[in-house]
Amino acid sequence: MKDFQSSYASKHGASGFRNMPPSNKVDAALSFLAQYGHLPPKELAQLKAAVPQMTNDAELNDYANALWSMTGVGQYKSAWDDMMSSVKGQQLTRKK
Repeated sequence: MKDFQSSYASKHGASGFRNMPPSNKVDAALSFLAQYGHLPPKELAQLKAAVPQMTNDAELNDYANALWSMTGVGQYKSAWDDMMSSVKGQQLTRKK
């Protein structure tokens, strides 16, 4: 996801994804979901149809965050981080 966001920002002339306008963040999230989200075309079309109803940047930003959360990437990262933090405190016998 981070590689996709970085590539998207670079292609659109931004130095980083966080600095992009909310409308671009929504567009990137929809592109990511279309490519990697395994969503039915009808559901993706419904998500895209909601964008013109947004009236300000705050709404677009909230919508972008909701779309990115649909990817589930954050859940996997949290699980990974939890596993790594529980292992770091253990003293493991060196593998031979």
